[in-house]
Amino acid sequence: MKGRDRALFEAAFAGAREAGADEALLFDAAGRLVEGTRSNLIVVRRDGSVVTPSLACGAQAGIARGILLEQ
Repeated sequence: MKGRDRALFEAAFAGAREAGADEALLFDAAGRLVEGTRSNLIVVRRDGSVVTPSLACGAQAGIARGILLEQ
C-alpha cells in the first residue's frame, strides 16, 4: 500500500472513532463495499463458502483473507 493510501485509511478510521464507531467501511469508485480500515470484508454463506471482494476492486490482500481463501 502506498503512503498516500495509508493516510486515507487513517483519516477514515479517525473519523469513525470520532463518531463512536470501531471501524470505517470503504467503498470503491463504483459504490461497492470493499473493506474496512482495519479489516477485510469476508462473508461466509450459509453453505459455508467464503466470499470476499477481489483484489481488482481495490481490496487489500490481508493475511486472514488469504488464509480463508486458501481453505
